[in-house]
Amino acid sequence: MAEICPASAPGKCIAFSWLLSITYSFSLLYTGANEAGLEDLVTALTCVGGCQVAVNQSWVFINFLIFFIPTLVMITVYSKIFLIAKQQAQKIERMSDQTAEASDSYKDRVAKRERKAAKTLGIAVAAFLLPWLPYFIDSIIDAFLGFITPTYVYEILVWIAYYNSAMNPLIYAFFYPWFRKAIKLIVTGRILRENSSATNLFPE
Repeated sequence: MAEICPASAPGKCIAFSWLLSITYSFSLLYTGANEAGLEDLVTALTCVGGCQVAVNQSWVFINFLIFFIPTLVMITVYSKIFLIAKQQAQKIERMSDQTAEASDSYKDRVAKRERKAAKTLGIAVAAFLLPWLPYFIDSIIDAFLGFITPTYVYEILVWIAYYNSAMNPLIYAFFYPWFRKAIKLIVTGRILRENSSATNLFPE
């Protein structure tokens, strides 16, 4: 099977992802498919302070699967990446023929990299799950219990989900020095200098 997103065409993959999401959302909401069977309830809903989107049981279940399946794939792939990285580090450690003192130092570095990989993995997965999971759970509860969530609670859950979009830059900034250095160049205006393109973002 060919790569879904080849390295040579990241722009096309990003455009396709956005186009697919927009097409699905607009098709669902603007055709009224999400409100099928809920006409009386939708008529009774008020939009004071905000409008709660009513989604029937069939579509809310589909939406949850669209969220759950990629999440499961992401967790599985990330876990395999971490296990493979750990195995590689252990192989390198076994192949090391350095002195005992140097070997101990090497083991410490390997252990540190493993802990950092595990921490990064956990944060990346949690940063995706924690903002979105409450919203999808509430959507399922509402669909089967007659939309009992107060409007203000629904709005809070939506904005928590939106906050996920702001998490990735924070994660990059926290774990990658080159990202922090790039942001500093942009914020301080040094990126506008003639020689900014030759700036080395990576430590020697």
